[in-house]
Amino acid sequence: MMKKYFIIVIILVLFSLKNHAQENKLKLSAVSLAYGGFQPQKKEGLISADGIYAGLSLIMTLEKHRFYVAVNNGQNLDLFNDSGRCNVEFNLLYGRDIKLYKWIHLELAVGVGYFYSVHGFDIWDNELSYFENRDNAKINYHSSTVSLPLKSKLLFYTSSRFSLGANINVSINKIYNLTAYCFVAQWNF
Repeated sequence: MMKKYFIIVIILVLFSLKNHAQENKLKLSAVSLAYGGFQPQKKEGLISADGIYAGLSLIMTLEKHRFYVAVNNGQNLDLFNDSGRCNVEFNLLYGRDIKLYKWIHLELAVGVGYFYSVHGFDIWDNELSYFENRDNAKINYHSSTVSLPLKSKLLFYTSSRFSLGANINVSINKIYNLTAYCFVAQWNF
């Protein structure tokens, strides 16, 4: 139910931005890809292993204002059993680009997001059943909530159209907070 409301809000915001763009020249200015790792906050009863993290951001500008539409995905790497965690986050952010030097920029943004998480747990009859019998039950817990995403990117421009850098994303929500640290590549239009 919450997912439907969030999608409706995103559609309304995008239509609003589109109408505002026609009046004041809001334009798609960059696409950013991030890849790295994430560290979830430790919470009792939840797996707290690190994992891999990937993100895609569409960045629009209106004068000095930057608007981000982002999707992020994280999965933990647990090679020794089938337990795991996967999370997906859809974000709308507002931010600014701060020019530190001719070819060094810092982007800061804050916004609102929809955070969806799945936690998988294996259940065993006894400790040795993992090695003897793989037909054990698996429970998946699905949960979702509204999140407060924070984003910071330090970009080094190799040309006017392309930059590389570091990206830190923080997601504050009621399921578990997480911090992602990534390498980022950004194409500017």
